[in-house]
Amino acid sequence: QKHFAEADKIEDQNAEQRRKLVMEGRAGSMENFVNEERGVVIANSAGIITSANKVVARMFGYKQQDMVGRNVSILMPSPYDQQHSTFIRNYLNTGRTNILARERAVEAKHSRGHTFLISINVNVIGAGEDVNFAAVMSPVDEAQVRASVTINLHGVVQTCNKKMLKMFGYTAEEMVGKNVSVLMNTDDAMR
Repeated sequence: QKHFAEADKIEDQNAEQRRKLVMEGRAGSMENFVNEERGVVIANSAGIITSANKVVARMFGYKQQDMVGRNVSILMPSPYDQQHSTFIRNYLNTGRTNILARERAVEAKHSRGHTFLISINVNVIGAGEDVNFAAVMSPVDEAQVRASVTINLHGVVQTCNKKMLKMFGYTAEEMVGKNVSVLMNTDDAMR
């Protein structure tokens, strides 16, 4: 419960800051204020989620309590989910990284299996053995997202986003692990 309270406190502080800026006329419209909810996940140096706010739980289709204690890689599509522990270990050993303290757009994995684009900024909290990572994120506007599918060298679908699933009428479970030829006209697949 302590971890939920920490994540919710960060969420409430951010919301209060945005509300003040809107009321003072120093931020965009109230519509932008409402659309700027941010998800917050805090993970320890082993990549285990120690807290997650309500926004991120809703964004990824989990309950908060189901996220805590699991590896943060549950929020990532392949191959990043398998590489993430190595990324953390390399950072802890060298102190060097290309991803911390920069906002960037990345693919994320919903609990139902489809991918979606998020804007994320990861920062380090603490030092030494007490290091934690705080990720603040929000979904990218669906209107800006294109249909996408990721395949491996053998043509097997690794990830696909919601827009692609809608376009072809499949669920993530029906696509991931299948050959990309299922998306092609039979004549095209034979070429």
